[in-house]
Amino acid sequence: MDASKQFLKDNKIVPRISFREKATHILTLGKDKIETITGTDGKEVTGVQYLVQEDGEYKTWFTSSVSVIQKIAEYKAGDTVKVTMRSVKGATGGFVSTFDVEPVDEASDPQSMPDNDPDITP
Repeated sequence: MDASKQFLKDNKIVPRISFREKATHILTLGKDKIETITGTDGKEVTGVQYLVQEDGEYKTWFTSSVSVIQKIAEYKAGDTVKVTMRSVKGATGGFVSTFDVEPVDEASDPQSMPDNDPDITP
């Protein structure tokens, strides 16, 4: 799959953060921008796309959750945060995802975003 990896690298496409694969992520915040995407139901969804760094690798993360955006807005680029998704039973019996965002003591986790982010658009 070398050609696939080269294609992604050449087109500056970075992996996406998935909370389905792992419920907690330690992220160093980078760039952010308002983005509109097409959701799985075919409707347009507006939210924020973040360029973050996890385990030394650049990744993107999109959310339209106002609650999450408000929590992340309290931090600045270069801050390291722990983001945890929890699924709780909703009022109608389905499940609702909630997110906790908390700062990480950088002395215990020295992952830092370099001053010169790569030329990657979140």
